[in-house]
Amino acid sequence: MNPLAKELNENILKANPHIYEMLSQVGKKLYFPKGILTQSAEAKEKAKEVVIQFLLDNEPNFVVEYTKTGKIKPQYYDIADSIVIAKAGWELVQQRENSGS
Repeated sequence: MNPLAKELNENILKANPHIYEMLSQVGKKLYFPKGILTQSAEAKEKAKEVVIQFLLDNEPNFVVEYTKTGKIKPQYYDIADSIVIAKAGWELVQQRENSGS
C-alpha cells in the first residue's frame, strides 16, 4: 500500500474508527498526492494577495486594516473582489456604449 494511503488510513482510524470500518478495501487504498491539495490552496491564497496588492497599488481610495498579527482582515478580500467585479462590469458598459450597441 502506498505510504500516503497508509498515513491517511491511520489518521482516519484515530479520528473516527467507525468511518474507517466503513471504507472498502479500494477506499482504503485511495489517497491524494500531497502536492495537489497544497498547491491548490497556495494558488488560491496567492490570487487573493495579488488582487489586494493590485488594488492597493492602483486605487487610492482602497485601504485595508490589519489584524494584530499583521495579516489583512478577512473582510477586505471580499471588498477587493467586489471592486474588481464592479470595475469589470463598468468596463463592459463603457465598451457597449462606445461601440453603439
